[in-house]
Amino acid sequence: MAGGGALPVTLALGRSAQSGSYTMAGVWQAVYSDSDTFPYIFYGGEIDLTNMAEGDLLRIRMRKRQTSGGAWRVMSQLPYIGLQPIGKKLVPVPALPDVYGFEVSMIQDLVAVAFISVTCDWFPAKRPGV
Repeated sequence: MAGGGALPVTLALGRSAQSGSYTMAGVWQAVYSDSDTFPYIFYGGEIDLTNMAEGDLLRIRMRKRQTSGGAWRVMSQLPYIGLQPIGKKLVPVPALPDVYGFEVSMIQDLVAVAFISVTCDWFPAKRPGV
Protein backbone atom coordinates (compact mmCIF):
# COMPACT_ATOMS: atom_id res chain seq x y z
CA MET A 1 0.00 0.00 0.00
CA ALA A 2 1.19 3.44 -0.80
CA GLY A 3 1.50 6.12 1.87
CA GLY A 4 -0.46 6.81 5.03
CA GLY A 5 -0.22 3.32 6.50
CA ALA A 6 -4.00 2.87 6.27
CA LEU A 7 -5.28 -0.58 7.18
CA PRO A 8 -7.65 -2.32 4.77
CA VAL A 9 -11.27 -2.35 5.87
CA THR A 10 -13.53 -5.30 5.23
CA LEU A 11 -17.14 -4.55 4.36
CA ALA A 12 -19.95 -6.99 5.10
CA LEU A 13 -22.53 -7.35 2.33
CA GLY A 14 -26.08 -7.99 3.49
CA ARG A 15 -29.69 -7.76 2.39
CA SER A 16 -31.28 -4.64 3.86
CA ALA A 17 -34.27 -4.90 6.20
CA GLN A 18 -35.83 -2.27 3.89
CA SER A 19 -36.13 -4.93 1.17
CA GLY A 20 -39.72 -6.02 0.61
CA SER A 21 -43.00 -4.95 -0.98
CA TYR A 22 -44.30 -1.38 -1.02
CA THR A 23 -47.79 -0.28 -2.05
CA MET A 24 -47.52 2.87 -4.12
CA ALA A 25 -49.51 6.05 -3.56
CA GLY A 26 -49.86 9.46 -5.16
CA VAL A 27 -46.97 10.86 -3.08
CA TRP A 28 -43.21 10.28 -3.08
CA GLN A 29 -42.44 7.24 -0.95
CA ALA A 30 -38.91 6.30 0.15
CA VAL A 31 -38.33 2.59 -0.49
CA TYR A 32 -34.66 2.72 0.52
CA SER A 33 -32.78 5.30 2.56
CA ASP A 34 -29.43 4.97 4.30
CA SER A 35 -26.42 6.88 5.60
CA ASP A 36 -23.54 6.13 7.94
CA THR A 37 -20.75 7.74 9.95
CA PHE A 38 -18.18 5.86 7.83
CA PRO A 39 -18.01 5.44 4.07
CA TYR A 40 -19.86 2.38 2.81
CA ILE A 41 -20.93 0.96 -0.52
CA PHE A 42 -24.52 0.70 -1.58
CA TYR A 43 -23.87 -2.49 -3.51
CA GLY A 44 -27.02 -2.22 -5.60
CA GLY A 45 -30.61 -3.28 -5.74
CA GLU A 46 -33.54 -4.30 -7.89
CA ILE A 47 -37.07 -2.97 -8.34
CA ASP A 48 -39.69 -5.37 -9.71
CA LEU A 49 -42.26 -3.67 -11.97
CA THR A 50 -44.16 -6.87 -12.83
CA ASN A 51 -47.43 -5.48 -11.39
CA MET A 52 -47.58 -2.46 -13.71
CA ALA A 53 -50.48 -2.33 -16.17
CA GLU A 54 -51.40 -0.21 -19.18
CA GLY A 55 -52.36 3.21 -17.82
CA ASP A 56 -49.94 3.16 -14.87
CA LEU A 57 -47.17 5.75 -14.55
CA LEU A 58 -44.46 5.20 -11.94
CA ARG A 59 -41.45 7.47 -11.41
CA ILE A 60 -38.31 6.22 -9.70
CA ARG A 61 -35.97 8.81 -8.20
CA MET A 62 -32.47 8.36 -6.76
CA ARG A 63 -30.90 11.12 -4.73
CA LYS A 64 -27.87 11.65 -2.54
CA ARG A 65 -26.40 14.02 0.02
CA GLN A 66 -22.85 15.22 -0.63
CA THR A 67 -22.27 16.70 2.86
CA SER A 68 -23.41 15.91 6.39
CA GLY A 69 -26.90 17.40 6.79
CA GLY A 70 -26.69 18.82 3.26
CA ALA A 71 -29.46 19.17 0.73
CA TRP A 72 -30.66 16.18 -1.26
CA ARG A 73 -29.39 16.19 -4.87
CA VAL A 74 -31.35 14.28 -7.51
CA MET A 75 -29.07 11.84 -9.33
CA SER A 76 -31.71 10.26 -11.54
CA GLN A 77 -35.47 10.40 -12.03
CA LEU A 78 -36.98 8.11 -14.64
CA PRO A 79 -40.61 7.42 -15.66
CA TYR A 80 -41.94 3.93 -16.29
CA ILE A 81 -45.16 3.86 -18.29
CA GLY A 82 -47.64 1.02 -18.65
CA LEU A 83 -47.07 -2.71 -18.80
CA GLN A 84 -43.34 -3.38 -18.81
CA PRO A 85 -42.08 -5.75 -21.50
CA ILE A 86 -40.36 -9.05 -20.72
CA GLY A 87 -36.74 -8.29 -19.94
CA LYS A 88 -37.59 -4.82 -18.58
CA LYS A 89 -39.71 -5.76 -15.55
CA LEU A 90 -36.73 -5.83 -13.18
CA VAL A 91 -35.03 -2.41 -12.84
CA PRO A 92 -31.42 -2.58 -11.59
CA VAL A 93 -30.18 0.14 -9.23
CA PRO A 94 -26.40 0.53 -9.58
CA ALA A 95 -23.77 0.40 -6.85
CA LEU A 96 -22.29 3.63 -5.48
CA PRO A 97 -20.14 4.79 -2.57
CA ASP A 98 -21.85 6.83 0.13
CA VAL A 99 -21.53 8.36 3.57
CA TYR A 100 -24.05 11.17 4.07
CA GLY A 101 -27.18 9.70 2.55
CA PHE A 102 -28.61 7.82 -0.42
CA GLU A 103 -32.32 7.39 -1.13
CA VAL A 104 -34.51 5.63 -3.68
CA SER A 105 -38.10 6.84 -3.78
CA MET A 106 -41.11 6.26 -6.02
CA ILE A 107 -44.42 7.85 -6.87
CA GLN A 108 -47.29 6.41 -8.89
CA ASP A 109 -48.70 9.40 -10.79
CA LEU A 110 -51.27 7.57 -12.92
CA VAL A 111 -53.31 4.57 -11.82
CA ALA A 112 -54.83 2.10 -14.28
CA VAL A 113 -56.90 0.08 -11.78
CA ALA A 114 -55.36 0.45 -8.32
CA PHE A 115 -52.11 1.52 -6.72
CA ILE A 116 -49.58 -1.21 -7.43
CA SER A 117 -47.33 -3.18 -5.12
CA VAL A 118 -43.62 -2.99 -5.97
CA THR A 119 -41.07 -5.46 -4.58
CA CYS A 120 -37.54 -4.18 -3.93
CA ASP A 121 -34.26 -5.80 -2.87
CA TRP A 122 -31.41 -3.69 -1.47
CA PHE A 123 -27.83 -4.67 -0.63
CA PRO A 124 -25.54 -2.36 1.35
CA ALA A 125 -21.96 -3.28 2.27
CA LYS A 126 -20.85 -1.75 5.58
CA ARG A 127 -18.15 -2.08 8.21
CA PRO A 128 -19.15 -4.90 10.56
CA GLY A 129 -19.77 -3.99 14.19
CA VAL A 130 -19.84 -0.24 13.63
